Amino acid sequence: MVAYEPLRRWSAETGANPGPYLERGPVFVHASPCGGPAAGEPGYLGEAERVFRRYDRDGRILGGRRIDRGETHREVFAEMFADPGVALVHVRAVEYGCFLYEARRDSA
Repeated sequence: MVAYEPLRRWSAETGANPGPYLERGPVFVHASPCGGPAAGEPGYLGEAERVFRRYDRDGRILGGRRIDRGETHREVFAEMFADPGVALVHVRAVEYGCFLYEARRDSA
């Protein structure tokens, strides 16, 4: 059994306290090798429905939304990071809420 806490590393690096949002979930591992996404590109960009969840710099959820078919992940990230209070966005599967990947605000 392998598990992952999506907010653990980010909160340790930033000092955020995600409180009850510090969840643990399963990790699904490919049975055989795969190429993965191209360098610099996020994974899971297919047509599957996704939920984007926004967090502030203290680790609190600011809300989120379901991606509409035809929208790109880049468009939704741009929309969410237009809010200066958003520090982190999680992308999750709609069906079970499984964490897929995250995008962080550039701190530079």
